[in-house]
Amino acid sequence: MTTDRVPLLDGRELLQLYAAPTGPTQALRGVDVTLLGGRITAITGPSGSGKSTLLAVLALRERPAGGELRHRGRLVSGLSRRRLQRLRRHEIGWVAQRPTHSLFPQLDAGGQIEQMARLRGVPCDVAAALAEVDLTARATARPATMSGGEQQRLAVAAAGVGPPALLIADEPTAELDDDSADLVLRLLRSCADRGSAVVIATHDARAIAVADTVLRLRHGVLSGEHHAGQARTTSIDGLGRLQLPEEALALFPDGRVVVTLTDGHVQLHPPEGRDGHIAPHPSQDRDTHHTLHPPAGQDTHETLHPPEGRDTPQQAEPTPGPGHSPHAAPTGRPGMSEPPQSPLVQVRGVSHIRGTGAAATRVLHDIDLALAPASLVVLAGRSGSGKSTLCHLVAGVMAPSAGEVLVSGRPAHPVPDWRDVSLLPQRLALEPELTVAENVLLPAGLRGLGGGAELLDRLGLRPIADRPARDTSLGEQQRTALARALVLGPAVAVLDEPTGHQDDEHVHLVLDVFSAAVRSGTLALVATHDPRVIGIADVVVRMRSGRVVV
Repeated sequence: MTTDRVPLLDGRELLQLYAAPTGPTQALRGVDVTLLGGRITAITGPSGSGKSTLLAVLALRERPAGGELRHRGRLVSGLSRRRLQRLRRHEIGWVAQRPTHSLFPQLDAGGQIEQMARLRGVPCDVAAALAEVDLTARATARPATMSGGEQQRLAVAAAGVGPPALLIADEPTAELDDDSADLVLRLLRSCADRGSAVVIATHDARAIAVADTVLRLRHGVLSGEHHAGQARTTSIDGLGRLQLPEEALALFPDGRVVVTLTDGHVQLHPPEGRDGHIAPHPSQDRDTHHTLHPPAGQDTHETLHPPEGRDTPQQAEPTPGPGHSPHAAPTGRPGMSEPPQSPLVQVRGVSHIRGTGAAATRVLHDIDLALAPASLVVLAGRSGSGKSTLCHLVAGVMAPSAGEVLVSGRPAHPVPDWRDVSLLPQRLALEPELTVAENVLLPAGLRGLGGGAELLDRLGLRPIADRPARDTSLGEQQRTALARALVLGPAVAVLDEPTGHQDDEHVHLVLDVFSAAVRSGTLALVATHDPRVIGIADVVVRMRSGRVVV
């Protein structure tokens, strides 16, 4: 492995502002970041914390509103537009959150790889590049005919051609099954081993686990930093402000601390005891204080160590939903009675062909399903197995090439009323000019109905309710689209990867909301790779190559 110890990119006090109806919004607030060749850096944090904004700045797609960014020691602010364009073309690989934004719609998979090699002026074995992400059989397919997971793998393969000096990927494993995610992560590691600086924004523990450095953002501020083999650190800004990790904040519920300097260490302890009296001095009660000390050999960061007996994980792992077993797919939630015999959705002998002529591809083969109301049914399987196509058929977005799909005994196509069948598609389809609240309440408003506003609270959307959807993060947009899908309490809710862009905290909000909808009588048909969703399912339908498998 070659590792360039001179930073490829070095950012100091990075600031980014966006216009909002209530005034400028600070998406980044004084972030420091250093990118070295040969390393993978993972940027984590809740939805809306500034991860995508930081990636756009590091990819030289946006100029920061403040701070200093240097490329190989040279100030980026002094580079011409033409020079920046050359850098982006030859030195930077970019994978957007929506992979189609990183692909040429008119080119097939092989053409994507060839075009990227031409743009960068590097040789490339197209067949090998596609094989590395298991897309050999899709070499002649265009993005519009590929599944979301296939698009994602192709976008990463194209971005990694060369490889570039800097490869930046925004949630590259968000909607991938374990096998596909492993292919992508191995490709990213291969790029790093060949000298690339790789940066990924992610909520995915699989991706975090392969990173050499993990940076955590919260409200646009760097709140934590962890390097492999070292203690986790956090930054202190020029005014002395310290970003404590979330688990440490719980130790100081009123937001106030007593600070004591002892033997070169900084000690923090609550100003009052639980009974309202002044807490003992740290020397009298070793269980009420929390010690900060600088990491060895460094003097610009400090590490919080909790009191003896309290564990601080280096990075959060996803929490499986109730009933999850790593060994077997669950068949139902404990305590639930058997579902009613009368099916709400019937899929009878359904096959589907995508494309025409020589480009025609059979994506579903003779599917038969009978799905009961008030149940959570999961469609599980690798990317490209036909999950999204089946979702679209049940939602009435398109008619099957053969067979029939019935909802309450009637054909699902054309699109049924939103109260009968609602859809959360992977591409979300929000109205960008409407606010979050207006998007959520749109189905009810069009029918002259009220209610539904409580979903804003239950999905953590109330603080951004008046913000245009276009000004929110992808995770926030996904929860907005979920609320819209459930606002009328539909008989059937078709949800395609509803947790794909959620951090751990918001995943549980999502699970609670659609589980509540099921308890109220909704049939939730969910396409997912997420074990937390699979773990609470009543029925798991496993798919492979367009077929239902036992």
